[in-house]
Amino acid sequence: MYSMYTLSRRWSSLSSIIAGLCSVHMMAGLLTGFCLHWYTSYSSRTVAPTTAVLPTTIITTVEATVPTTTFTTSTTYTTDYVDDDEKHVHDDMVILVVVTEDHEPAEDMEKILNTTLNDYSSDITYIRHSAVPGGAYAALHQLPTHHLTQYNLIYLVQSSTVINGRNLKLFTNSVDHSTQEVFIGKKAPDTNLCDTAAGVLMSTTVARMLIKTITWCAAQRNGQHLEYCLGDHLQIKCQEKFQDPPYHVVKYNNSSVNVEDVIAVYDVRDGNLWKKLMIKVMIYYERMYQSELKEIEYKSKHFIRSSQYDLNQNSPVGSKLKFKSTDRFDRDVFTNFNLTHELNRNDFDPYTELGEEEMGDNKNILEACNISKDGFVSGWKKLDATRGMDYIIEASINKMTTNKVCSAVKELSTPQILSMPNMGEGSKIVLLVPVTKKDYQKAMALLRNFARNSIEKFDPTSLMLVFLYTHSEWRQYKNSVDIFKNIKLKMKQMRRKYEANKNILIMWQSFQSKMSKILNNNLLEQAIQKLDKNTIILLGSPRMEIITEYFRRVRQNTVLHKQVYCPIPFTEYHPRIIYSKKVPATLRFQPSLGYFDSLNHQHISFFKHDFDHEMSTAPNGQSLYQVFSTERFHRLVSVEPGLRLRYEEVVCGKELGQIELRRCLLRRLRSLGKRSQLAGVVMESGL
Repeated sequence: MYSMYTLSRRWSSLSSIIAGLCSVHMMAGLLTGFCLHWYTSYSSRTVAPTTAVLPTTIITTVEATVPTTTFTTSTTYTTDYVDDDEKHVHDDMVILVVVTEDHEPAEDMEKILNTTLNDYSSDITYIRHSAVPGGAYAALHQLPTHHLTQYNLIYLVQSSTVINGRNLKLFTNSVDHSTQEVFIGKKAPDTNLCDTAAGVLMSTTVARMLIKTITWCAAQRNGQHLEYCLGDHLQIKCQEKFQDPPYHVVKYNNSSVNVEDVIAVYDVRDGNLWKKLMIKVMIYYERMYQSELKEIEYKSKHFIRSSQYDLNQNSPVGSKLKFKSTDRFDRDVFTNFNLTHELNRNDFDPYTELGEEEMGDNKNILEACNISKDGFVSGWKKLDATRGMDYIIEASINKMTTNKVCSAVKELSTPQILSMPNMGEGSKIVLLVPVTKKDYQKAMALLRNFARNSIEKFDPTSLMLVFLYTHSEWRQYKNSVDIFKNIKLKMKQMRRKYEANKNILIMWQSFQSKMSKILNNNLLEQAIQKLDKNTIILLGSPRMEIITEYFRRVRQNTVLHKQVYCPIPFTEYHPRIIYSKKVPATLRFQPSLGYFDSLNHQHISFFKHDFDHEMSTAPNGQSLYQVFSTERFHRLVSVEPGLRLRYEEVVCGKELGQIELRRCLLRRLRSLGKRSQLAGVVMESGL
């Protein structure tokens, strides 16, 4: 059903006015809350802060021949973890805020710092430290061990310091910590150390040196001030200027101090004054964001004006969804199409040829809009999950008039509720994996993963490997020269090791195949002929990873006499393109590491009883998909994040038919990486 509606455009502008600071404490608190809310609303990567009671750290020295230093347990509070693919990677810096007892910190200090520093650091850790000899440096003992290995830089600062995170990030970007030891700050009087009140930027190498020296001084000082001992024996001196620009901080003198041109303002011992200065920092952030937005807007307009192409600036406004999706993979954009192709449907292809059904939909839309094919100029469409497919069609009546715009929607059909039997979690699955000579290493890895992730987790899934031999390999096999001998020995060892688990079978079958890469229906029928008819047969791959959650969904979605499950696997891109270092042992489910290969039809699950019945009536030469006809079975095709395949080169042989060859070539084109990743390789290689 098609309905017509009229397009409307609405332009909105946002103007923000920030009032001057009030001297009354109540007004200052209200203004603080307003600015914090405003900042978090504008920030695209704000993470909710974590707050809790800060722990107390005490350093004591025990008089003994063996030096002993005791530290109480501390707790770290960090910003929520977001994957590197979903936010920009920071400069690997952790900020250690030492809350000293010589002043009362501002209320909601942790919340304010988490909000204002989240975009400029990887972690923020708070430690309350007693005002004992040794100063804030002793708090390094409470820093978790993984901070010393995971991050490159540590910024040690006291809670009485106002930090301009934007300027701190710019400064750390200019510091080369890979070749030199970093120990930067404002030099403390009468010592080689940096003044922790003014903030100290150090590399993790220097942090380890400090911890080691503190431990030694705590046991050997004999009444000497711990901080003096540390300054005398530390093998590195404080540097006020490491590289250009210098480390620029100022000591607080009055409320008119400038927070925009410095990294930090230190020695702010009044909590309300500290809040006022942090408000100034947030206002500075907003002004910089607005300046950057204006620059981007200017460059975009300049690009459009200077472009040699006839760009259409009247892109359609979208229909507003009734709900906001929480799935980051949703594409809330219109895509352009003509009568034969659609542009940028996905991240793999710049254009996609329309199928017969889609071309029929376009024909119906043109008829509903009373537009002929000759008058069609361009079309836009977007899927609305609550209503259907939105269309905007542009047509040309004649050269003397402006183009006609027609808007329509193809409504969703009324859902039908079908009765389906409830499949038990205990349904027996046999994972059947065809193995060829080139799959030797992958098959050995599959056995190890199956034992670790399935058998040892008591999942009732059995494993059958089907070894496919070429003619020459089969002749060697008959002469006791088996290319799969070691794999079979490994399976025998697994049988003995897990023989107490009677619910799991580990078996294999050997066949000669004219085309060793293909497991046809006849060989499949022979391989499973001795299995129980109520067994679920799940076709797998040697390069798949074993995830028990996937087996659970197979049991739920494979229905006797009614439904077969055809999962779309998450397939890894080329490792040399997506990994800069060593290839990890497991494939993570991330958009930058792989894609859902909708053209891979090698994975399917079905009941043996259904397969036997369909094979008795199916003509020869049909694929497994064709055996389960749509007249009697529903094919449930869906993306499956639990089915993950490691990368394998897609080889398109001459023996493939025209349709299969076309699909294979498209798979090979998509298998390397995203267009942005491939473009990066081309630019880095200078091609």
